[in-house]
Amino acid sequence: MLRRIASTIYLFATCATAQAAIVSSGNVNPANPAAWTSSTTAYVGESLSGSVTVDGGSLLRSGDSRVGRYIGSAGQVTVNGAGSIWTSSGRLDVGHYGAGTLTITGGGTVSTLNSYVASEFGSTGHVTVDGAGSTWTNGGDLDVGHYGDGTLAISGGGTVSTSSSYVGLASVSTGQITVAGAGSTWTNSDNLHVGVVGAGTLTITGGGTVGSSEGFLGLFSNSTGDVVVDGAGSTWSNSADLHLGVYGDGALTITGGGLVSVGGGLLIGAGGDNFINMATGGILALAGDADDSLAQFLALISGSPAIRYWDDGVSGWADIAGAAYGDDYTLHYLAAGELAGFTLLTVGAANATGLAGDFDGDFDVDGFDFLAWQRGQSPNPRSAADLADWQANFGLVSTSATQFSAAPEPAGAMLAVLAIGIAGLACRGRHRRH
Repeated sequence: MLRRIASTIYLFATCATAQAAIVSSGNVNPANPAAWTSSTTAYVGESLSGSVTVDGGSLLRSGDSRVGRYIGSAGQVTVNGAGSIWTSSGRLDVGHYGAGTLTITGGGTVSTLNSYVASEFGSTGHVTVDGAGSTWTNGGDLDVGHYGDGTLAISGGGTVSTSSSYVGLASVSTGQITVAGAGSTWTNSDNLHVGVVGAGTLTITGGGTVGSSEGFLGLFSNSTGDVVVDGAGSTWSNSADLHLGVYGDGALTITGGGLVSVGGGLLIGAGGDNFINMATGGILALAGDADDSLAQFLALISGSPAIRYWDDGVSGWADIAGAAYGDDYTLHYLAAGELAGFTLLTVGAANATGLAGDFDGDFDVDGFDFLAWQRGQSPNPRSAADLADWQANFGLVSTSATQFSAAPEPAGAMLAVLAIGIAGLACRGRHRRH
C-alpha cells in the first residue's frame, strides 16, 4: 500500500512538472529555448518552420528575437496560462522577412522593448492577445505593419501597452488592429499613428478601450488612416490633440454608442478625403463649453469641420450642418464625471448611454429629459412607459456608458416645475377623453 501511494505521489509530481514547460519544435536557434538568457539572440523559424510554446507558469528569456527570420520561414510563439512569461530584453520582430505569429492567451505575459509586427518587405506578422490577464507590455514603440502586412487582435479582456505606436508605416505596408470586448485595452503613453505612409486601420468594438496622447490618422502623403469606434462602452480617449488627414486621408466613424474624446484640439485636414461619420448614438466629446449651438461646437474644430451624420431621408451620409437638433443630434456640456469640462455631440440615437430615461443622451436623467419626452424625442414618443422610465431614474447620473450613480437632489423649484408640467399633461389627457 505504501509503495502504491508513493508511486502515485511520484506520478503526480512528474505530471505537474511536465505541465510547466518550454517546448520547441522545428527550426529554432539556439536549439534549447529553456537555456536562453537575456543576452541570447533568438530565432524561431529562422529559415524553415519552427515553434516555441511557454506554458504552465514557465519563464522564457531572450535578447533580440526574430519570429519568422528569412523569406520562406514561418515562426510561431505561444505564451499560455497565468504565470507563463516571455521576456525579450531587445528588439522583437514577429514576421521579420518571413511569416511570424505570437499568441498570448489564458493570462500569459510577454514583455519586450521595441516590437515590430511584419518588419520587412514581403513579411507577414500576426499577434493575438486574448483573455483576462493576458498582457503584452512594450517598453518602447510598437509598429504593426512596418514594411509588411501586420495585424494585432486584442480580445476577451487582453491588454497591450506601449509608448508610441505606428500602424501601416511604409507605403507598401498595411497594419490592422482590433480591440474587441469589455476589458480589452490598448494603452499608448505617447502618440498613436494610424496610417503613417501606408494604410492603417483601428477597430474598437464591444466595449474595448484605447488610450493615447495625440492621435494621427493619415499622416503623410498617400497614406490612409481609418478608425471605427462602435458599441456602447467602446472608447478612444486622446488626452491631447487628434489629427485627421495631416497630409494623407483620415476617417473616423463613431456608431452604436461608441465614444471618442479629445482633450486638446481636433484638427481635420482641409485637403484630401478627411471626415468624421457619426450615427446610432455615436458620441464625440471635445474639451470646452460649447453646447449653445452646433456652430459653437464646430468652432472647436480646426481646419475643415467635416462631420457627417446618417440621413435616413437620403439613405446616406450628409453634412451635419443640415441636421435638426433633437431629432438628429444633441449637444450637452458636462460639469461633472469622467468627462467634466467636455461638450458631447451625440448623433442618431435618443439614448446611447444605457440609462433608461436619459432621452437627450447626456449621461443623466433630469428635467431636460422630461422636456425631450414632451417634444416626442424619447424612444416611444410621449408614451407612458417612457415617462415611467424617466420618473423611476430621475436624479441618476452615468459617469460612463455603464456606470450609474445617484445625483444630488434637484432643486425644489425644478421639481415643482416638472410636477406642474406632468399635471398639465394629465389634465390634457383627461380633456381628450371627454
